[in-house]
Amino acid sequence: MITAVYIIIVIILAFFILMLERTGKQRIRLTHLIYEQHEWKEYRKEMIRISYDKHLWHNLTFRNPWKLYNWHIQTLITLDDACNLTTKK
Repeated sequence: MITAVYIIIVIILAFFILMLERTGKQRIRLTHLIYEQHEWKEYRKEMIRISYDKHLWHNLTFRNPWKLYNWHIQTLITLDDACNLTTKK
């Protein structure tokens, strides 16, 4: 019984660590996309408005974290995804 509890705890911790890493990568990607823009100050304000914790919570609960951001940032992400899909071989 105790072994099963330990296994469940390890699985939950591993999932949490994976989501921390994923959230970090997403926020770094977003930062790079924002600073490539001419109006980066406005985009940065929007990114600061959405905390790391809120972004992480959306990842942990299997929701799309990009829906937290305004349509300008959602468009940046969509265009970046489209560029990445077309350039991969």
